[in-house]
Order: sequence, then structure tokens, then C-alpha cells
Amino acid sequence: MVLFRISLDVIPLPCNTLSELQDMKSTYQHLRSALFDARNSCDLWWLLIGAHDQRTEVIDGFEQLPVIYATLNPALYTSFIIKLCSVFGTGSNDVTLKTLSKAELDPEFSRIWEIGRRLYKLRSKVVAHIDNRCDPDQIAKDTGLTYDSLRRFLTDTISLFDRIATLNGERGVNDFRLSDEFSTFLRGLQRNNEGNEQFAHTQSNQTL
Repeated sequence: MVLFRISLDVIPLPCNTLSELQDMKSTYQHLRSALFDARNSCDLWWLLIGAHDQRTEVIDGFEQLPVIYATLNPALYTSFIIKLCSVFGTGSNDVTLKTLSKAELDPEFSRIWEIGRRLYKLRSKVVAHIDNRCDPDQIAKDTGLTYDSLRRFLTDTISLFDRIATLNGERGVNDFRLSDEFSTFLRGLQRNNEGNEQFAHTQSNQTL
């Protein structure tokens, strides 16, 4: 059984010429892949820590795997923040939303860019690097975001990219959601745990 499918959006096919390679690494491809990864990382992270209908499955699935749970949680959050913030860079060589033609004509661009730059500070001072001169809690507070509004901001950013892409005759972000596959994985963990418990109970009742 295949638990995870990977979108061709994020795995470049073999390139035979320099021209094909350059096309694969276009501005839109970079941004599309970054936002695709950010959304999947966010979805999986939220499955682990959020309040939702599958919360019981998560707790039951990882009950016997606390170290894996404790590893996945920060790893997915870190991936989510770094991938999302990558589209809000300001370096001279950065590929960002601002590099897209007609991007700043969108009425939502200024608002989203301003929030993205606040979040980028969190990324730089707390997530990707550790700055001992800063108070992590204060930097997080300065973003003005909660977990819920952070997820909505990701959705707004993807919608902005999709509108700009459509305006320029490009594709938006792939709709594939890895969280659906992860749910299947969680149910498998849950069944495995139940099987282990049943086996342990049977063994404990056996006579020598």
C-alpha cells in the first residue's frame, strides 16, 4: 500500500538540456514548490498539535511513539515557517513574490507582504537561527499572528500567488494535500498499536 504520493510539482523530471533545466528552475517553479511544501508541512504540523476531528487518531497513533511525535512536531513547524518565509525575502538574489510581474498590482499584495516581512523576522531570529539578544516570545508576539491566523495567512499567500500566476499565464499551486495520506498513516499506526496491545494481553495470560 502506498502511504505517500509525491506531486510532480516538487520533483523535477530529468533534464537533457541546459534550457530545460533553466525552465524547471524558473521563478514560478521555485515559488510554487515553496508554497506547496509550506502548505503540506503546515497541514501535517496542525494534525499533530491542532484541535480538530482527527485529534483522537493522532493521540492513539503516536501513543507508543512519543519520541517520533516530539521530533515531527518542531521539524514540520520549522519547515512550514522557512518555506513560507522564503517567498518574502529581500536579498538581491532572492526569488520572492515581489519578483513576479504585476504582483504589486494586486490589492492584497501590500497587506500580505507586510505580514510576511514580520513573520520573516521570526524565521530569522527564532526558527532558522537563534539570536540570544532577542526575546523569542516578544518576536512571536510582534508578528501579530496566532496559530489560526498564521494558517489563514498561508492560505492568503497561496491565493495571492495563484492570482498573480493566472494573470501571467502560469499555473498556481498544486491542490494535492499530503494530510489526506497522513491520515491513512495515522490509522495504520492506530491499528498497529491495538494489535500490539492485544498481543501483549494474550502473552500475559499464557501459562508457563
